[in-house]
Amino acid sequence: MKKAIEDYERAHWSLRQTLKEAIWLEDIENSEPNVFDSKVGGWLMEYKTYRVFSWYWETKLNPIVSFILFLITTTFSIIIVFGEVSIYLFKSSSSVIRDLFVNNFNNFFLTTVVIMVPLGYL
Repeated sequence: MKKAIEDYERAHWSLRQTLKEAIWLEDIENSEPNVFDSKVGGWLMEYKTYRVFSWYWETKLNPIVSFILFLITTTFSIIIVFGEVSIYLFKSSSSVIRDLFVNNFNNFFLTTVVIMVPLGYL
């Protein structure tokens, strides 16, 4: 009985959240930035600046930012996979990434950045 109640509650709140998101997207699609007013945006929707920013974020900025992040994460993933595979393929004590980037920089700070950015991504 407990399991059935938990499943019901989970499904109920999942449906509510999905409906809330659908109403939000419908409100954005059917409006313009200066007249955007949503029923589900919360108390911040009282402020015109927030409404305009929300509309621009959902319609213009979010797709661009998502695509840029897609490119960055794809690049980092390829660099990391290439670096790991090159260690085993070339049977050397270092990877191709190390040979290309780290050994060509005489600057300690630049070398640290080149190493830490992919590690931070990991």
